[in-house]
Amino acid sequence: MVSEKEFLDIYFKSYGRDAAYIGYKTKGIPIKQMKLYKGLTSLVNYHCKDGCASHGVTEKGIGKCCCGSCKKNVGYLHNILYEDVTVYAKSFGKDGFWTETGCVLPRELRSSMCLTECCHTEKLTLSESNLIDIIRNGKEASDSYLRVYNSSIYKPSISYDGIANHLKERLMGRN
Repeated sequence: MVSEKEFLDIYFKSYGRDAAYIGYKTKGIPIKQMKLYKGLTSLVNYHCKDGCASHGVTEKGIGKCCCGSCKKNVGYLHNILYEDVTVYAKSFGKDGFWTETGCVLPRELRSSMCLTECCHTEKLTLSESNLIDIIRNGKEASDSYLRVYNSSIYKPSISYDGIANHLKERLMGRN
């Protein structure tokens, strides 16, 4: 755990930025809206128990894939909201946001990189793939998804619960 000032110093030093970068859009989508999509990744089965094909991680904590560089890369965070700095500061420890039990950040505050790295993409459902694509590619993926599926599921006016319920139904329908 570090103070808010210490966290901001680490964050800005790591990315060579200043306070003007806090609170901007990420990948063309407002950060608050992107937080909704990120929170929904709790519905995604990344198949991590099947091992990490790219990095050879088969047991919790061994190698830690990208998570091993969490502290050095400040959780791969590129755009954050000032209102979330307190949570980031309280969660940032000797290994960044990584602990023996995994990432301590709530999903909606994790970086896009952390939520889109997946070694078993062939096992993802269509809904899971689309959600990860929106988080990875932002507005481009979101616009494409809306055109292809002619759906209002990801429009910002839809509530988090509405999106979550829709995805749960689709994910459960496939299993």
